[in-house]
Amino acid sequence: MDESGLDYCLQQLRRFDRDRYLTVVAAPRQAAVDLAVVGAFNLEIALVRDSVSEPMLGRIRLQWWREAIAEVYESRPRRHAVLESLAALQARSPLGRTHFERMIDARESELDAEIPGDLPALESYADATSGDLLRLAAEAAGLNSASGDLAALIRHVGIGFGLAGIARATLHLAQRRRTMLPLSLQQKHAVSLDLLYELKPQPGLNAAIAELAAAAGDHLDAAKRLAAPPALLPALRIGTLARAHLARLRRHRHDLFDPRSIAPSPRDIWRLAGRRLIGSW
Repeated sequence: MDESGLDYCLQQLRRFDRDRYLTVVAAPRQAAVDLAVVGAFNLEIALVRDSVSEPMLGRIRLQWWREAIAEVYESRPRRHAVLESLAALQARSPLGRTHFERMIDARESELDAEIPGDLPALESYADATSGDLLRLAAEAAGLNSASGDLAALIRHVGIGFGLAGIARATLHLAQRRRTMLPLSLQQKHAVSLDLLYELKPQPGLNAAIAELAAAAGDHLDAAKRLAAPPALLPALRIGTLARAHLARLRRHRHDLFDPRSIAPSPRDIWRLAGRRLIGSW
């Protein structure tokens, strides 16, 4: 794999995706390379929504990525650091094309700014983004991501991390007059979108975030009850960070207006290093 392409992937993750960058830093060499490449692809399509002024431009960019992924599978990748790195990875460890397509479809759904109706709808989105990214990591490690307990493990960790991230990003999205907070939770806890988009505290928001965080925790707890293959541990440690994020939210009463509830911790890299040392996540 070309070192310049890998450097680009790492630099992008370091700049825009702290959690996945830390999992790369804490991983053994080969796993780190694979995680950097698939993580950088995820980042490229995740950034589309905030980089365009209107949905149609976003759809054009995502269609470019659909076509580019198709060309990776035809062994003629476009001249782009991420695509050339993916082609090298695909040549060594075949990756399911469906995972890429589901991830792109999920990012395209963001362009319509539709709010998920309920928690299961949000979980489906998280599974198609964080979950499919983990499936790619599993296949890069030579595993069958659809087999038995491994499929359940990946689904739970992907959804758990995804929901935790959505909870923490609620105010960030609100600044752009967007939300992923399901309508059912908004109604249950009397969350006012007007107040949310004006970035004003409200009791119902804390309660809604607490319920969303609890759902994330339930998925991570379910994952911990399943056996994890050693080859996938570097990728699964994204769940280690999710548990730490949820603990900080809980410690500060799920108050997103308290900076301590969502601030990154300098201890996170040491958490990952400790998990690697004991062979766990």
